[in-house]
Amino acid sequence: VEQDESPGCKDAVSYCGLRDRKYPDARPMGYPFDRRARAGVETLAQFLTGNMAVTQITIRHTDSVLPRVRSGSMSNTLTFA
Repeated sequence: VEQDESPGCKDAVSYCGLRDRKYPDARPMGYPFDRRARAGVETLAQFLTGNMAVTQITIRHTDSVLPRVRSGSMSNTLTFA
């Protein structure tokens, strides 16, 4: 998408896009990000429903570049043990 960059709100531009701009596209982010909280919901615990979960994660930056995998060498088959 070709557009001018906004001077503000640069947090998470690669995922959420530029504020009020089409990036990566104009479509909503999907459930649950496109839903309003129910009336009376003030915390994450109150927002959660039976098909939602919260988990703690750690993101580690390794400062490395991996070689690109050729598209013909990957299998689209999932295996479950």
